Amino acid sequence: MKIPCAVIEDLLPLYHDGICNEGCRKYVDEHLAACDECKVTLGKLGNTAFDSYLENEREEIVSHHAKTIKRTSFLVGIAFASFLSVPLLITLLVNLTTHHSLDWFFIVLTSLMMFASLTVVPLVLVKNKGIWTMLSFTASLALLLITCAVYTGGTWQGYGRPALIITSASLSLPWGLFLIIRYIKANKLVVSGLCVMLIGLFFSMIESIIYWVIEGVFRIQFMRADLSIWNDNNIDPNVFLICFLSGCVIGGLLILAGLLKKVIAQKALSE
Repeated sequence: MKIPCAVIEDLLPLYHDGICNEGCRKYVDEHLAACDECKVTLGKLGNTAFDSYLENEREEIVSHHAKTIKRTSFLVGIAFASFLSVPLLITLLVNLTTHHSLDWFFIVLTSLMMFASLTVVPLVLVKNKGIWTMLSFTASLALLLITCAVYTGGTWQGYGRPALIITSASLSLPWGLFLIIRYIKANKLVVSGLCVMLIGLFFSMIESIIYWVIEGVFRIQFMRADLSIWNDNNIDPNVFLICFLSGCVIGGLLILAGLLKKVIAQKALSE
């Protein structure tokens, strides 16, 4: 029975490495004795120069593709930045012609900076996009709040300092999620569990932090919860308690599942 060259070509890598069974080797030997084309193909498999050439070609293609993506991303980022400069320039001209000073122009400027931190920065940068995006967003948000405080006379009707503190506390959620996802070396289930626990803790505690900053009294809201009573005084504490418990239970189950998966995988490898 004559075996097609296409079938033999699929078997040649195994034949060349000596890992095909005796039956396949016999068929390949018989085919090679009568097929010069497949002999040439087998010779190429044993030619390290040819393998090196193919590897270099692959690396060049991958490198060229990566450079194309980076260049396109950079150009899109510059286009975004140019687009954002248009309303900024209009605001500058209007502010100067109407008030003969720069006041709310800086509010627009810092607002656009915050938007650019989430759009332009990840497009333009090549390395460490996540950390630089988070840093630029945090810095631009702080500048926006400070600018609003200055524009309103420096006091922000008494809420300048509390707003900065509450904003900083609120940023703990995205920063916490970023640090967990980026730097905790664990499987996806464990990382997901930690994220769920952080989210549950954040939403159960953020109102307590806000009251502490504004009123100067720290009290954990869900400590006053009573799930048997759902009146106006108990709705918030009950909801916060459910958020806290849900985060702990769901997050804990995910972490446990991740650890069990790791143990099973290690046991399978050892066997």
